[in-house]
Amino acid sequence: MQVSLMTLDMFIRLAYHYFQDHDMEEFRELYEEMMEMTAGAGIRMVEVTSRETRFLGFDYVKEVLERHQLSVGGYMHMDTPAEDPAFLDEALSLAKKLGADTLMLIPQWHDSLAGCEKEEIHALYAKRWRKVAADAREAGIRVVVEDTPNQKLHLCSAEDMLVFLPLLPHAQLVYDSGNMLLAGEDPVDYIKKTSAWIGYVHLKDMREIPMNTRGGDLSRDGRKLTSAKHGTGLVPLDQVIHALKQLHYNGRWVIELSMDGSESYPEAIRAVQAYLRKYMDGEPVQ
Repeated sequence: MQVSLMTLDMFIRLAYHYFQDHDMEEFRELYEEMMEMTAGAGIRMVEVTSRETRFLGFDYVKEVLERHQLSVGGYMHMDTPAEDPAFLDEALSLAKKLGADTLMLIPQWHDSLAGCEKEEIHALYAKRWRKVAADAREAGIRVVVEDTPNQKLHLCSAEDMLVFLPLLPHAQLVYDSGNMLLAGEDPVDYIKKTSAWIGYVHLKDMREIPMNTRGGDLSRDGRKLTSAKHGTGLVPLDQVIHALKQLHYNGRWVIELSMDGSESYPEAIRAVQAYLRKYMDGEPVQ
């Protein structure tokens, strides 16, 4: 069983701090401290996002990972139709340089999509990503597409993903155990509907928050949801893990770490390791 850690929740906290004081030196120091604590918890592999490499600089991120002997599972590229398509080629290049075996394409909303029907959005992103998906396959790197939480993109529900994915040859689905809640769907039923396409798994929990709370994502029924400490929210993670094992899923399990309810980063890591160990047949969550 291969496990990787997504540190995005903690990284966003560091970024908010940076936007307040604009101290890049401190930002980098805090990022290195985060990775040091990650390695100290016994984690061996992490996911890296385009936000990290853009904010902090690719060379710096790579140096920090190497210094703490952390390998990279997937490189997560946040992409909007307004960006130069050359950024997609760059994303594949960075994935190779990091030693990642997976390039995750994450669609982002842009005002240029306002007024577009979902079929138009699907066609736009499929056309935009077709070349990089083919190039990645040639390079031995798999391409996966996240079932994004943004409902305006129409790339969250099982129905929409089953329409979109056949438009993008060589791509698979990132099954995120919480995002489909935003589309009003059951996480376990979602696995059954999309089982033939699942190539990557994100394990996270979610909870409802007040509408005036900062952050979070809007669901189709008008609620606002955000990530939660594993085992405390709306996602039946034990059933999710069981269903994936029943399908003989043997890909990577990405722990989408949440700082929710934790006083420190190491505490959050220990909590999710302890929780998931119960459902991973006693294997170390590292």
